Amino acid sequence: MIYRKFYISITESDEICRTDYEGKEITCEGFNFEVYPKENRTQKIDEFSAAVGFEILEKSLPEAEQFVKDHIDLEGAELKGFINETCESESRSQTDGLPM
Repeated sequence: MIYRKFYISITESDEICRTDYEGKEITCEGFNFEVYPKENRTQKIDEFSAAVGFEILEKSLPEAEQFVKDHIDLEGAELKGFINETCESESRSQTDGLPM
């Protein structure tokens, strides 16, 4: 999935750990997400999960897609800042040692 110039990988999972209201660790169904700045998926910039009954209401692709869009909308500025820092450091490393 591509959203706001990010490539997002969405994978179903039956093993997402959460803590219930009684403080017990439980295993839930849901989705894992990986966010990349480009479609070539060379550098993961974020990964997170959403569990049914916690972050999402049901285990459906439309629910997962809406959750990841909301996450990108909230964290997008921070993710873009990370991309800019990474690109700058890559540019510096590529020019290190080259005569000016």
